[in-house]
Parts: sequence; C-alpha cells; structure tokens
Amino acid sequence: MTRQAITLTYETFQAIWDQHRLGRVESVIQASRGINNPTFLINDQYAIRFDGLGLEGRSRFFGEALAYERLAEHHIPAPRVIAVDVSKRVVPHDYLLMTKVAGMTIVDSWSSLTRDQREQVAYEAGHYLALMHEITFEGYGKLKLPAAERFPTWYGYVMDYLQRYGAEAVNDGILTNAQGEQLQRIFEAQRGMFERVQPARLIHWDFHFENVLQENGQVTGILDFEWALCGDPAFDFRLEWQWEQTCPGSSGALYRGYLAARALPDDQALRVRLYSLLGFLDWAVDAQNDGERVWARTKLMEGLAAF
Repeated sequence: MTRQAITLTYETFQAIWDQHRLGRVESVIQASRGINNPTFLINDQYAIRFDGLGLEGRSRFFGEALAYERLAEHHIPAPRVIAVDVSKRVVPHDYLLMTKVAGMTIVDSWSSLTRDQREQVAYEAGHYLALMHEITFEGYGKLKLPAAERFPTWYGYVMDYLQRYGAEAVNDGILTNAQGEQLQRIFEAQRGMFERVQPARLIHWDFHFENVLQENGQVTGILDFEWALCGDPAFDFRLEWQWEQTCPGSSGALYRGYLAARALPDDQALRVRLYSLLGFLDWAVDAQNDGERVWARTKLMEGLAAF
C-alpha cells in the first residue's frame, strides 16, 4: 500500500460544507491518529476522513458507513454517517463525513483513568465487541462489497486472502517457497473449521484501544471500520497481544465483558493462532519501513514454528 499526499485548505473544507449545506466552517483540527486516512474535526461537531491510500475498487468507506448503520441498530455507540462521497468533484479523494463522537481514545487516556475506570472501559469494550459479533450479513469477506460479490464461504475468503498475500510475501523474499507452502498446508488442514463459520458476522478487523473512545470511564464510540469483514468473530482476537501491551491490565476485564454477552468457541485459541498468522503476513507485506517488516516477519516465523 502506498499512502497518498493529501493537501487541504480552508476553502476545500468550506466547499465540502457548502455541498452538504452544513453552514460555515469555523474551526478545523487534525486528529492525532489516522495514518492511512487523515481525519479532521470540524466545528467540534463533525469528523471527516479522507482516503489516503486510493486503492482500486469500491471505497472502503462504504463498508465503514454500513458498519456504523448496523451498530446504531444494535445500540452500540458509534458516529452517525452524513455522507460517503467518492465523486472527487470537490476534492480528489474519497471522504467519509460523520458526526463527532465525544471522548478520547482509551490508549491516550488509560494512564489518567482510575483503577475502577480502567476496569469499566475495558469491560465495556469487550461487551460491545460481543454485541458487534452478533450482527450478521450475507456472504463472507469485505463488508464494503455488495453481498452478491462476497465469497459464499469463509474458507473461500480466507484462502483467497492467504494465496494473494502469500504469493506477494514469497516474491518479496519475506517467505521462502517452502514456508509459503507450509502456510498453505496449515490453513488447508482446517478447512472444515472455516467452512463451519455460519453465519457471517461483523468483524472490525482492527479492534484495539486506539479505535475505542471513552469519556469519564464510559465507552462513547467504536471507530475505524474501514477494513471491516463478514466472517469469523475470532478474527478480532488476533490483536489481543496489543490490548495488554498498550493498556496493561485490560485483557481480563475485556474478556469478562465479552463473555457476559457471548460465549467463545472451544477452539478459540486455535482460531486466534491462525488469524494471527494472517495478520502478521499482511503486516509484513504492507510494512512501511524495514524495521516494521523485520518485526512482522519475526512474529510470522514464530507463529509458523508453533505449528
């Protein structure tokens, strides 16, 4: 993935606001996070995200907008979408315009929270993750795609993903041919498990505490569904190592919140190990620098060795 340079002026924002009849732009503040998609807070009321990757195909923002719509139906806190614009008439980038959600990310506020508040926000994050995993869709794979264009099985999506990224990893020297074949065999051996994933459920894809907001010890919003999938909920647990690393002491409460609303499958640990392999494969292939690539490849090799 190659990030695109995005240059925006006050006049650009005002032109967008005029298009949506939102009045005058009084203030523009760039959010501290949002590497791939620069995000700006306007008039302390709205948030607008611009696509900084410019990938081919249907915009990821369509999937994110659909996710927010379904979250609202299930009383899970999230922004309200005002518009997804892929016309590039006003600005040469796709953008997602939505309401601003109050609060700070749990990562940025963790150190300032009391012990009880930490317990509460981690518990709520897990609880909302479980409720999110009760949302179902037709077809498997990228949420941004219409149902008819998704895969008929979760196994089909997983293997397509593995083959595409595995081939790229071999071509880039991240994996040897033998390691690529080993990875393929590992996933093929679990075909039955993947095919039993029914129905397809909402997967955030990037669920960690940088994407969960809180205010006064209460979760106020879950953000950044641009990569959302329809498939196996266990996929969202492949980042569990990151939960504890960024917010020490959070994992126990998160799991308690999740289990209060939804059970985990008996083979959850195996599923997480498999999806972690996919995650580190993706990370290594799309790394933005050599240090990141070496780290992701090391984690991928550790995961392979465990099989």
